[in-house]
Parts: sequence; structure tokens; C-alpha cells
Amino acid sequence: MSIERTTYIGLYVDIDKYIDDPYEDKMLPYTEGHKDIEFDLIYDGMCGDYMYFGKTYGKIDEYEENTKLIINNNIRLDMIDIIQELIKLGIRLEDEDEILHMVFMHIS
Repeated sequence: MSIERTTYIGLYVDIDKYIDDPYEDKMLPYTEGHKDIEFDLIYDGMCGDYMYFGKTYGKIDEYEENTKLIINNNIRLDMIDIIQELIKLGIRLEDEDEILHMVFMHIS
């Protein structure tokens, strides 16, 4: 069994308290990273510590040679997009301040 470490950079909200199962039908396109979906659901499958939903601006793994990342200036618009997408999924955030700029390492 191999372990992959990927560092993600983006705008995310931890929806762990709103969703019980990241593999339920409505969440699968985000969990599996379907090409036509512009949002990601990154789930800690080992420990269940987080379930981050949002927009990934970039990611770096051990195979990535290009470590340059340019983040757009539309952060507020991205926040609105995330909130609207969550509402479509039946999730209403308690506070929009739950959406955070994040850099984190995901181990899978």
C-alpha cells in the first residue's frame, strides 16, 4: 500500500457537521472529482478529521514539477459560488466565515 501526500491550496469549508457520508449519491461527483464539476470534496478517509468542500486553486504532490501558483482575485465571487452550490445540495452554513483560505496536506 502506497501513501500519497498532496498539498491543496484553495477556498474551503469543512462540511463534516453537515454531511454524514461523503459517498452518498449527491456528493459523489465532488468526491470523485468529475470533470464537469468546478468544486471539490476532499475527505480524510483515514481518520475522518475533515471533509473540505470548495474550490481548489492548485495542488502540489510529490510528482509535481511546477510549484508556481497564481490565485485569482475573485475570492468573494468564489465564496458566493461555494455557498450557492452548498444550498443546491441542501446545506446551509451557519456562518459564511466558515469558508476559509486554506493550505493543507492531504494523505491518501
